[in-house]
Amino acid sequence: MSPKMIGGKYARNEEPAVLRSEAAGFAWECYAQEGAAVSSAKSSRRGEEAELRNRLRLAMEELGRAVNAEGGVIGHIKAAVDVHTLTAYSLPWDTVNETRAEGCDMEIDAAAIVYGVSAERLLEMARDCFAKAFG
Repeated sequence: MSPKMIGGKYARNEEPAVLRSEAAGFAWECYAQEGAAVSSAKSSRRGEEAELRNRLRLAMEELGRAVNAEGGVIGHIKAAVDVHTLTAYSLPWDTVNETRAEGCDMEIDAAAIVYGVSAERLLEMARDCFAKAFG
């Protein structure tokens, strides 16, 4: 069911239909709003920080290419990461020892706003591009 539009805006008290999908550890939501397709995703990852950051770049670039190939216009494709590492300190005698755990935990929040592509198609492309990079 499509949201009811009045004068190019959603009628009061009506929210756009939200499409949801999961793939490769990303939980996606996507909807149409004021002529744009809007998507967002969250994921928690564990691994080497440089590798995770590189995979994120690859996924975002691949999504940009996919949107362009569909004739869409990118409003933005962006992501924020929150990186957690564990470092333990101990003082067994007179010198503090520092031990850092390998890898990191990374929380990824990704978002895209595009024009000229349906919400359904953006969801499919985003899910597939991120699954390819992180799968």
